[in-house]
Amino acid sequence: MNELLVATKLNLNKVTKNKKIKGILVLTFASICLAFAVNFFVIESGIISAGAAGIAQGISYTIVASTGQADEFIILYYWIINVLINLPIIIFTFKFYGRKLLGYSLYVFTVTLVVSLAISYIPVIKDIEIIPAIDEANPNYDILNTFRVFILAFMAGIIYGISLGVIFIKGATSLGLDPIVRYLSREKRLNIAKVLFLISIVNSIIWLSVQPYVSNQVVDNYITDVLFGPYIIGSLIFIGTYSLIVSKIYSTKKLFQLNINSEKYGKISDKLNEINYHRGHTIELVTGGFSKKTRGILKIIVNIEEIDDVINLAESIDPNVFIDAVEVARVKTKKIVYWNPVTNEDIKQKKKHSKEHNIKKEKDE
Repeated sequence: MNELLVATKLNLNKVTKNKKIKGILVLTFASICLAFAVNFFVIESGIISAGAAGIAQGISYTIVASTGQADEFIILYYWIINVLINLPIIIFTFKFYGRKLLGYSLYVFTVTLVVSLAISYIPVIKDIEIIPAIDEANPNYDILNTFRVFILAFMAGIIYGISLGVIFIKGATSLGLDPIVRYLSREKRLNIAKVLFLISIVNSIIWLSVQPYVSNQVVDNYITDVLFGPYIIGSLIFIGTYSLIVSKIYSTKKLFQLNINSEKYGKISDKLNEINYHRGHTIELVTGGFSKKTRGILKIIVNIEEIDDVINLAESIDPNVFIDAVEVARVKTKKIVYWNPVTNEDIKQKKKHSKEHNIKKEKDE
């Protein structure tokens, strides 16, 4: 029996280790894709990114525009400001999410930073243009450049959205405003994609409106040249595309039932009550078929944002806890009558019943 138990634990440790390695590889690839999206699409097109990255990008654009420096300094200022913005966010992430999410998030941030700087300063790579820039002497420059910005923005939104959605699923963030938005979506039941969308729109309008004036560009009409210009519209295309993709991949509307199987189920239940966790839970007593011992299984319905919170809480009390999750559907039964027709006859009977009911109701009135 002891040999079997040791072998089982070794197999579980091996599976856990392999799962972690696969998770890190996925995060690495997603981080590289983020850097790719930012360098080759977002910055190349002149639009503004999302969240804290967008704030850093807006400030770096403004510095370069106001001082007349070369565009290659944009990415340098971008990452310096990005790191400074993220210092307090790192503390926030550690306080509200713990070491695990912070560790993975720092890894994503570091990989994205290193790859982004490599793309910007390695001579062979930095000169790559996915869509070549339009010559300003071209008589159709305005139209062609607008299409170029829109295409780059759309492609950026697809790559950025898929990458960020995968990062969220793997229990990490790209830092920036992501941990704060995740916290708001968890506590206030806000849609994470919608919050990022609104923040990014305001950020884009502010910084892209400032640039023409600090760089002494001639702006005949703010409404047509700036507010409805290609760069702000392109930013909206990018933000809308990536927000939609993130919301589809990482939907906070999905509900899961966590079944927490632990000998210390009472302590876990007491802890949930102690911290006044905003979701109720149920205890189901079960008896083991082999051990004949009775233990409790805690059942709690959570959304995807809350899964890690409950798992971390349970594991802090019982490291050997076993938890499985089942996706569930929200069903409303109040004032709703369900009818499940099987044949055409059933449908006819339903229609007939409804018609007779309405006629009778009109006569009574």
